[in-house]
Amino acid sequence: MPVTKQPILVRIQKQLAAINNAVLLNRKKIIQFTHACPKNEKAILLEIRRQLRMINRKVLINQHTIGTKLVLSGQKYDKTVLKKIRQQLNVIHRNVLINQRMVERLLASNKYNAEIKKTLRKINLQLKTISKNVLLTQRIVDHLIEPPITTCPPGHICTSVRLIDGLGLDLDVDPREPSIKITVKIFGAPVLSGTISLRNPTLSLGGEFGLFLLELTLRGEFGEIAHGHFRLILGGRACIGPPIDFLRTCTSFNQIIYDQ
Repeated sequence: MPVTKQPILVRIQKQLAAINNAVLLNRKKIIQFTHACPKNEKAILLEIRRQLRMINRKVLINQHTIGTKLVLSGQKYDKTVLKKIRQQLNVIHRNVLINQRMVERLLASNKYNAEIKKTLRKINLQLKTISKNVLLTQRIVDHLIEPPITTCPPGHICTSVRLIDGLGLDLDVDPREPSIKITVKIFGAPVLSGTISLRNPTLSLGGEFGLFLLELTLRGEFGEIAHGHFRLILGGRACIGPPIDFLRTCTSFNQIIYDQ
């Protein structure tokens, strides 16, 4: 398959450059806070929180661009450029962690009152969320650079279930036990897994993964155990979009996804 060179790669690099600049501006604002007089502290913290909301939006937009334009396209892209994109993500993640350590030092200080520290804890949580989202984007890019070789163990039955564009499940069924291993994937990158078996016939998986929300319950029903009859019922909700009701698209499901 030919390697695709498209302006989309340049667009992604520009997005990442803008994100890194925003993270560095956020650091300047944190430094400004450390030298501020008490009457200006609240206003600066509000500005820091506003900056971080904007940064997280940019990170999620970038993640969505990479996922929808690169992963879901099924095309091959220049690995040299993809590695540069991965390096940009590494730099952003490192800078976010530096900002986070600065805020944690502020939290450890006795200089600030309870109200200020409450806001600092919110800022620290925002930085942790940005860090987590950047790491997820890194993992997606890693899978673009080196697509994993997927194999199904002998005697097992493997299948995939698409819940919503970019969000799906890989199922690995071992009829002998019987058991099913479930792996949650975001744009091809595994983010969560669990196993449902005779010893544990119910399993819940889920969480916030970048732009995605997943609430998943799997229930196993066993028929004639001697013949390995096993049925898996999947229920829950999958969403894509920022955590704002009118911008988030969701789908609910409750269906038998395996019966053998």
